[in-house]
Formats: sequence, structure tokens, C-alpha cells
Amino acid sequence: MDIIDTYKRDGFVCLPNAVDPAEVNAIRQEAQAVFRQMFRKNRIVEQSHGEQGFADALYALFNANYQDFIGAARAAQHILGMHRFVVSEQITQLLQRLGLAMPIVCVKPIIYFNSRHLAKIEGHYKTPSHQDWRSMQGSLNSVVIWVPLVDIDVNLGAIEFIPGSHLQGLAPTEKDTWYRHIPNSIAPAEAFVPVEVKAGDLVVFSAFAVHRSGNNVTQAIRWSIHVRYNDAAESTFVDRGMPHPYAVYRPEQELVTPDFPTPEQLKAAFA
Repeated sequence: MDIIDTYKRDGFVCLPNAVDPAEVNAIRQEAQAVFRQMFRKNRIVEQSHGEQGFADALYALFNANYQDFIGAARAAQHILGMHRFVVSEQITQLLQRLGLAMPIVCVKPIIYFNSRHLAKIEGHYKTPSHQDWRSMQGSLNSVVIWVPLVDIDVNLGAIEFIPGSHLQGLAPTEKDTWYRHIPNSIAPAEAFVPVEVKAGDLVVFSAFAVHRSGNNVTQAIRWSIHVRYNDAAESTFVDRGMPHPYAVYRPEQELVTPDFPTPEQLKAAFA
């Protein structure tokens, strides 16, 4: 079956080997380099090479200096490699193939680094049943592209879908500490199908597809990118005035760091 037919039937499709693994590895490494700046500041040493050594150091930062962890986590959302990728010609062509005549990014892409060791609440590492359209409220053909930056199997929390759920309309939700979830009575656990992926695969799904993340039971970090797209040419989106529920985006009124910078610091920066 063609990928478009599968997408229309199930509401999601996995595209194996869609991206050069070296490209997604570079994005992950760029994000990790941001965190390493905070490792140095907090004198945290990676005790071993490889992904687990980095993960253990990140867990140490989370526990030792949560504010520095959050600062780096926010900065990592703005790495250049991720932003280049999500608007690349390859992604644009894929979106057009899926029927988006005028693709636009709905909201800034997000790089996730999920682990129960990096979470204050469960929803920060294990998302419950939901539909992305509930928070997007965009075009009817809005698409989400989910990019694994590492191999993700069920033990690492593979993304899970209810096939065909995108055709059932917008499901009722209940407010929770994460955002809003679809109750188990509507989205029972046995209805979900996990999608195991390799770094370099892409998972594409309708914003109406009911999905959730699996449970990462390992000591490793589940790295991924999540980006949402609307179609600026879709008639109902145009008729509704192209709503954008993420409109609140403004700077702080006061200085985050009081009395910074000094003239001496600026002179040193430009020396």
C-alpha cells in the first residue's frame, strides 16, 4: 500500500530511512553541546563516553541545579540544525505530497529529551492520550512530523497510535497537570499500537490521530523532534481567520539578570 493510502487510512505512517542518520545525530549532538556548557559551569564530568555517560551527567545537572537545566533546555529549542531541518526542501516536499498546498509551521519545533530522571511530573516524560489538534486548532489537514533522534523501541517509550482515530472527530478531554488528556474510556490501552523506529526514520501523523508516548523504562534518554504544520490554503482554516492559539509570546518587562551587563563586560566581549 502506498504511504499516502496508509496515512489516510490509519492517520499515521512511518517512513523508514527517510533521513540520513548522520543528519539527525548531528542535531542531537548540537543540543547536547548546549547542555555541556552547563556541565562545565556546574563542574559536572561525564564519567564515560557515549550516550549513557551524557545521560548520567544530564541527570546530575537536573538534580544539582534545576534552573541551569531549564535554561539549557530552553536554549536547546533554538539550535540551528533543528530549525534548518524542519523547513528543509525534503520536509516541504513531503508535506505537499500529503496534501498541504501551502505548508506553514504552526508553532516552533520542539526537541524532546524524555526520561523519568528528568521530570517533575509524569507528563514531562510520558505524554498521555491526546490529539495535537486540540492545542493547534489549525487546518483540518494539519500534520505532525515526529523525528526520532535515536533508535526508539517499546522499552524506550515508542510512540503509540490508535489506527483510524483521526476520522472519529475531536475527542472529549479532561484537564490535568500536563495539559488535557483523552480518558481511558474513550482511548483504552488495548487500542494503541506502538511504532518502533530507528534514527533516520520519520513518523508522520494527522493532528487528529489519537496518540501517546510509551513508558521509557530504561536509563537512557528518548531523544526526538516534534513539529506541527498547518496548511494556509485549507478553506476552513482561512474561513476561521487562521486561528493561532499560541499567540502569547512576549519578553519579560524586567531584566532577568539584574545589573547586567556592565560596560566592562561589553568591552571584554568586543575585545
